[in-house]
Amino acid sequence: MDASNSTAGRLQLFVTEDESGSPVVTARGDIDITTVEQLHASLLAQAEAPRTPSDIVLDLSGVEFFGSVALDPMLRTRDVLSTHQARLHVVVTDQIHRSLNILGLTHLFVLHSDLRDAVDALRTA
Repeated sequence: MDASNSTAGRLQLFVTEDESGSPVVTARGDIDITTVEQLHASLLAQAEAPRTPSDIVLDLSGVEFFGSVALDPMLRTRDVLSTHQARLHVVVTDQIHRSLNILGLTHLFVLHSDLRDAVDALRTA
């Protein structure tokens, strides 16, 4: 399993691959104005990687603060993936799900309550 790590500030990002080779980006900590560029760079690197286009999992279950700035890299990644008929699967906490619902954005992503469900969904996609 391929893995790369990025830690700076209050956000840690870990990139691995599931059994099928689809990227899984795991975030831990805070996503705010000081850390959002890390998330942006990590997601776009995976979305634009030179491989067969595949769905990506973004695991936000370890995120303690989810600022609205996190939406920009998520939406940009979704847009890049959609040009290849791929999707962004997002593992969300109840709080993040509530935020996305209030903003009317839940329909833009494939949302999951845990990582196992997200990875299982990749196998059936």
